[in-house]
Amino acid sequence: MNWWMKNNLRTIQNNLRDLDADACKVDSYIAYLKKFHANTLLINCGGITSFYPTALPYQTKSPFLTGDFLGQLVSKCHENHIRVIGRFDFSRVSDTLIDEYPDWWWRDQEGKPYHFGDTVTTCVHSGYQQVLSSQIVKEVIEAYKIDGVFFNFFGYVPYDYSGTILDICQCENCRREYFKLYQEPLPLSIDGDPGLTHKYRHFMQMASARLLKCLHRTIKDISKEIALCLPLNDIPEGCMDLVDIIKTESNTQSMAHSMEAHWAYDTSRNVSVITDTFQDKIVSNISINALSLTCRFASSSPWENQIRLYQSIASGSGLDWCIIGNFEDYPNKRNYTAIEEVFAHHSRYERYYGHLKKNSKILLIGSGRTYPANPAQMGIFKMLKEEHLIFDHGDSRFLPLLAEKFDSYDFIIFTDEVSVTKAVQEALLQTSACVVAFKNTFCQSPELQRQLFDAEICQTVKNSDAVYACLLPEEAFAYPCSLNQQWIYVDQGYCSFTPLPGAKAMLPKIEKAPFGPPERAYGHVLTKEPLGVVSSKGNLYLAWDLGASYHKSGSPELKECFLCALSSIRPLFRELITNAPEMVEMHFGNCEESTYLLQWINLAGFNGTSFFAPPSLCKITASFTTIHPSEIYEMSSQGLKKLSFEKDTFEFNLDGLYKAFLIKT
Repeated sequence: MNWWMKNNLRTIQNNLRDLDADACKVDSYIAYLKKFHANTLLINCGGITSFYPTALPYQTKSPFLTGDFLGQLVSKCHENHIRVIGRFDFSRVSDTLIDEYPDWWWRDQEGKPYHFGDTVTTCVHSGYQQVLSSQIVKEVIEAYKIDGVFFNFFGYVPYDYSGTILDICQCENCRREYFKLYQEPLPLSIDGDPGLTHKYRHFMQMASARLLKCLHRTIKDISKEIALCLPLNDIPEGCMDLVDIIKTESNTQSMAHSMEAHWAYDTSRNVSVITDTFQDKIVSNISINALSLTCRFASSSPWENQIRLYQSIASGSGLDWCIIGNFEDYPNKRNYTAIEEVFAHHSRYERYYGHLKKNSKILLIGSGRTYPANPAQMGIFKMLKEEHLIFDHGDSRFLPLLAEKFDSYDFIIFTDEVSVTKAVQEALLQTSACVVAFKNTFCQSPELQRQLFDAEICQTVKNSDAVYACLLPEEAFAYPCSLNQQWIYVDQGYCSFTPLPGAKAMLPKIEKAPFGPPERAYGHVLTKEPLGVVSSKGNLYLAWDLGASYHKSGSPELKECFLCALSSIRPLFRELITNAPEMVEMHFGNCEESTYLLQWINLAGFNGTSFFAPPSLCKITASFTTIHPSEIYEMSSQGLKKLSFEKDTFEFNLDGLYKAFLIKT
């Protein structure tokens, strides 16, 4: 087994500045790494700046480099049983090389290179990226025996650090390769032309894939024990098998500028979509300490960082935390103690983490792309978490992998628009699970929609202002108790459809009426047009994005409607019944033979845009429905603490952010 598949990484990532390449600082690095209980360091090696005395003329050494900084750091890390993953960035280089290598650059419509500060953006088709990048990686691996490599800003990245979208590259390499592929000139723009957009993206994906294959061959020819790490969003199509460690990221800036603004489950989503899709990969979700790219020396709150890290290990990964520069010079050390606390806990109990096997009866399928994410996916994810239901979370881009275990679930919930292969279509039509979809989920396969849901989709209605759905038939919305409510709102449009024979229509539409002024807000009419249907096979289709609505508004009736609709088809499977508040996140599964791991994360300190120390929660009960505990232990900071319990139920206080229990059977 490769070293990374132990899945016990406690990674510290120092995004070094040029001035950090001082060999005198090495002992300080090691002292901090040991204090943090880190077992892996991700550190800059080459690309934009060389942090070692390179012999390659096309690398720019740090002007602050003293001695062999990287060599000393790697050597002392290995002496202290700390693995080293080298960070490389080939997306740009020093502008001192611009005249010497004119065919390296990403050029705009006027033929001008893109500058950012004193660096210039390189093109993925250039000889620098396609050929020389492998030479840089090879030089580092052979000289320093690093344990892994990580590529930042990999391949086709059409924006810079300020978020500026770059023109289609018009360099000679791109024009030549595009014509070779399509026998037509490279376009100046693809805006508004879906055909050109698809062709150009395929063109650039091919270049990124070619680059990754070359780097992979270089690395693995030296040693198959060197891990190749890449951000999820940078992995070219068809190249997942070349990546060993998939990097995802949680950061305050991306959350604040996206649809999932300040979403409490960011890391749980990032990690689970990989762990629940792939058996031969591990994921390492980076908690970025900085508030943003432009505020690298201002920190997000310690509780937000801890939530990310606890969610990471609870969802099946290790730990990964990143700061700019070195530890000693960092001007804001307020999070150091909080990070050390989580790393110390994982170090003490690492044997129980990283191999959690859930008995999930729900599969939520959405896009694995972390940014931007689908609000419909976020809404359903949040519902299931608040309801303390155990579920798997799969990436829609890898449906053939997920299809192999469709029959092990009670519910398969789709939130994204997806295109499916014939094999996946057949698996969906034959599965014993209830397939759940919304609005345009299978809009590219109308025949599949018809066969799955006994519904003929007619058209999409974009304006649903003042449209409601009536909670009928009553028997479908009586579980777990009467909602004492008749209408729920329909947001962001819906699909009109005609139920076919054998289908059970539900949620009849209440036609829109004036909503203003208040004196005229009446006239709604209950129609016979359904906004939901249960097929003869027991599949559920809802004609609007209920999940997106819940993500947007948090209206409890939307969650209650959805859970009732599911429960009317088949019971919701619960391995554990608890009185824990909705803002307590639960994780439960088998971690080794006859041993289960039960984890709780207290999100009650989250207040929209702020994370605070959570309030203590007393007398939380947990009752097991499928196992019979013989012993229960709290995984405390002092060691395992045996607890008393009655029958299959125990009680505890959640007096901090995180608490975990080992359940012996």
